Amino acid sequence: MAVPFLVIGPEAAKAAVPKKATGPNINAPKGGNLVVNLGAEPPTLHPITSTDGYSTQVRGLVVETLLTRNATTYEWEPQLAEKWEISKDGKTFTFFLRPQATFHDGKPVTAEDVKFSLDAIFDPKYEAAHMIPYFDGIDREKTQIVNPTTIKFFAKNKYYKNFDQIAGMLQILPKHIYSDVEKSKKLNSTVVGSGPYRLDKFERGQRIILKRYEKWAGAESPNLKGYYNFDTVDFKFIKEENVQIERIKKGDLDYISLGTEAYMKKPKARCRVKQFSKSKSKTQLRRVMLLLPGTFAEISLRIVRFVKHLLI
Repeated sequence: MAVPFLVIGPEAAKAAVPKKATGPNINAPKGGNLVVNLGAEPPTLHPITSTDGYSTQVRGLVVETLLTRNATTYEWEPQLAEKWEISKDGKTFTFFLRPQATFHDGKPVTAEDVKFSLDAIFDPKYEAAHMIPYFDGIDREKTQIVNPTTIKFFAKNKYYKNFDQIAGMLQILPKHIYSDVEKSKKLNSTVVGSGPYRLDKFERGQRIILKRYEKWAGAESPNLKGYYNFDTVDFKFIKEENVQIERIKKGDLDYISLGTEAYMKKPKARCRVKQFSKSKSKTQLRRVMLLLPGTFAEISLRIVRFVKHLLI
């Protein structure tokens, strides 16, 4: 498998960088447009039936999970759920949703939506067999809706991954949109979530544009302040790596991911290479190649900020 290389363009690196990277700049200005190369056009954006990595990247900014990982400590932190509890036996997980959370169509996010999001994966009509193994450790029959903003999940056995999958992998979807299976299957060019960005345009063969969701409930959460500051994120579908390199050199792109072969053949440029992992518990490393001037420390901080913006 090719090692990915993340490349940041010159225009995207103009933002000031703090001297020490202890977290995001909570006073960072909001605005601007981030242009990212997706690599290929997603055949569908449907959050249940899609299986490709391209749609996953887009949905990562549109659809939320209950919790998120701290990029430095890898500890769980609030996202759609503002708090949570784990029983002493490690088999019962209670999540408390943000009461002000809404989907992008203005409807409130409720425990019913959370329960539906899990049940839909096991509904054969959705043909989402690829997702079932991740949640097979949860006893769905026992799922309990305590009130509109509180839900309890029960694990079949004590296993740490049961909580991890429910907390950080289950995409919370609006039941009122996706519960009609046949109708929702036709929604290939749209996706509705509760995340920091909403889908604005899907221009087949050209691009996907996301706009910052002004009513995003997570905006006031202390652990999420300083992230998702771009007004828009513009995903392009450029497959040829040589074209990607030329476009980023010209400033037409802010971010691309190169395969090993393309990286080795890259044109000469002033660059820095750094290996890093998103968390201490992950052994897989990514190389970062930045076609930018600046010190190694400055470049390291820039890539951390971009990863936080894009991959959280």
